Amino acid sequence: MKTYNILIADDYTENLQIIVDALQGSAMPHRIIKAINGRILCELAEKRLPDLIITDWEMPEMDGIEAIKYLKSLETTKDIPIIMCTGIMTTSGNLKLALDSGAVDFIRKPIDKLELQARVYSMLQLADSYRTIKDQNVVLEQQKSEIELQSKKLEETNHILQQQRDEMQILNKTKDKFFSIIAHDLKNPIGALLNTTEILRNFTADISNETRADVYEIIAVSAKNTYALLENLLNWARTQTGNIKLESKIVSAQNLIEENLSLLKGSAKNKSICLFTDITEPLLVYVDANMIKTVIRNLITNAIKFTPESGTIKISGTKFDEYVQISVSDTGVGISDEVKEKLFKVGEHHSTEGTNNESGTGLGLVICKEFVEKNGGRLWVESEIGKGSSFIFTVPLGVGDIMVEDDIMELL
Repeated sequence: MKTYNILIADDYTENLQIIVDALQGSAMPHRIIKAINGRILCELAEKRLPDLIITDWEMPEMDGIEAIKYLKSLETTKDIPIIMCTGIMTTSGNLKLALDSGAVDFIRKPIDKLELQARVYSMLQLADSYRTIKDQNVVLEQQKSEIELQSKKLEETNHILQQQRDEMQILNKTKDKFFSIIAHDLKNPIGALLNTTEILRNFTADISNETRADVYEIIAVSAKNTYALLENLLNWARTQTGNIKLESKIVSAQNLIEENLSLLKGSAKNKSICLFTDITEPLLVYVDANMIKTVIRNLITNAIKFTPESGTIKISGTKFDEYVQISVSDTGVGISDEVKEKLFKVGEHHSTEGTNNESGTGLGLVICKEFVEKNGGRLWVESEIGKGSSFIFTVPLGVGDIMVEDDIMELL
């Protein structure tokens, strides 16, 4: 059974002994600690942390009310129950003052032994209950903290799982797009190759030179379209898996454009399209050259595809304070508002035949947008049905102390 420490304060030793004697007949195991004034009472209470305090009201140096107020102001002693034991507590006003100061009970002098034992017993039991509740609250707070920590970990896990689900959806969407493109577009040029090679295999001796030239042209175009499709698929797949690393440097935008023009001028000539540039000043850009060449090539190829014979395609560039704006404008068929909304979305299949029934993947513009954005720019389209289209993109201006290539220096 627990032994309780009881601190008693009274400036008269006779009164102290009366309380000690009264408690000796109690069945509660206890030790008595004595103080002769309020100051010593406070010192002993802070050092010994008793289970109960019984104090007189009127004492030298510090009276009982002052001592109670002081002890209740301290974190270590504020929960110790205090009984006021005094002969001056004869009015309700005095009683209220004692209780307001922090006393939990009172005993009038002269002391009744049984009353003292009963009140002390009830206060100690109450203090034990309070300590039990306080300890339980500490445990509950710890459990609450652990639950909150586990909840936070669970939220983080759910967040990670959601990210993984989102990534899986993107991968599935990518896979579906691959299958869609292969099923819809790859079969056309491959089918043309199969048909024309079958003609050559079965009817070589019977076809004229003119027909043979047409067959060879079909084979060449089909092979070219197949290659373009596979190239776009490969580039797009690399962007989705993060395998393309940005290798930016200062380059000449004119050089990137001219390289593409030399590759595509034959296609434009076959449709009698006037393909030219309208750039009057050196345009240095800070980009990944291969990415932006791919962008320009796709945009010019699309312009040729949707521009009728004898049409015009103009590539222009303008320098601003922090970026360069490049546009590919054509006098082609134009784009409806409905199609504009789908142009740069992977999940939408909107491949359209060109003015000479040229085929496409519907993927080139998606790659263009991603490549431009990787280089810190943006891509958009301005178009009107029957009046042509302008695909416009921006890239960072090439400025600063970055080392430039020799061919750029020749432009300065």
